[in-house]
Amino acid sequence: IDSAQSGAVDVEVKLTNATSVPLSVQGSIKEIVGAKIVSDSLDIQLAPRSEKTIAIEVAPENGTLDWRAINAVQTNWNFSYPPPFNEVVETEVRHFLRIDYPHRVAKRSETVTIDGMLNDWSGLPYVCETPQQVRVQYTDWVGPEDCSFKFATAFDDNYLYIAVETIDDRFRLSPMEDPWWQDLIEVRIDARPEEDRATWNAAAGELDQFLFYALTPTDAGEAPIAVAAESLPAGSQYACVRTKQGHNTEIAIPHSALDTAQGKAWTAFRLNIAIDDLDADFSQFNQVWWRPDWRYGLSYDHSGTFTRE
Repeated sequence: IDSAQSGAVDVEVKLTNATSVPLSVQGSIKEIVGAKIVSDSLDIQLAPRSEKTIAIEVAPENGTLDWRAINAVQTNWNFSYPPPFNEVVETEVRHFLRIDYPHRVAKRSETVTIDGMLNDWSGLPYVCETPQQVRVQYTDWVGPEDCSFKFATAFDDNYLYIAVETIDDRFRLSPMEDPWWQDLIEVRIDARPEEDRATWNAAAGELDQFLFYALTPTDAGEAPIAVAAESLPAGSQYACVRTKQGHNTEIAIPHSALDTAQGKAWTAFRLNIAIDDLDADFSQFNQVWWRPDWRYGLSYDHSGTFTRE
């Protein structure tokens, strides 16, 4: 939507019943500060092998509302099937709905030093304390104090910059182990032409389609650890530094890499960020996503789109 829009907006949700029996769906929606949910509870029946798209109306409580202040709408769903074997099959799911709009990446005159210190940034306006999606063992995520992040974007004459400050209350870090078996930040940038980047829901091939920076935190002064570093664009700079509260990340991407992907001087890109949070080992592991994982069905067209000022 237009972030300056003053009226109500509809957040669409697609419900799918892929089974051969009817599905009963009850949903409740958490209250939002500054806004109201027109229908805050839902009771829906889905026929076997059917889909239904519903619209959840969100409206300002008084006058206008800056939709940029709405991080996400939390919904709780209960799915139940009739008893094929004398018992009801039920499952509960927590889901976060995003009110999205095009974002702007601003030009800056000062060069950013890529050291993970974040001194070069006056603020980090994008806050992910209520993530759009928590993947893998989502029940292990207990709130923003467990794992959350905020970030900013900018560009100058030579680079696109991304800075991320992550809160993480417990670490699993070991430079001698595979990066995927420890705390990690995943930053995906899709700078292809709009017709290619607008939609993507494939679970494979992302290293051929995106710029993908997957970094494990190190102590200040230590060399950064990147997954598949050989696939990153020449001239890339990156740092992921452990802090008392979690870890900080800075990335500088040469314009030439974005221009090559877009087939011209770049004007827009899609961005997504996920934090892999391992509190102990893979028995306590989840991924906190700013926008739904592009590789799967919860993703929606144009999510996380940034345009060049």
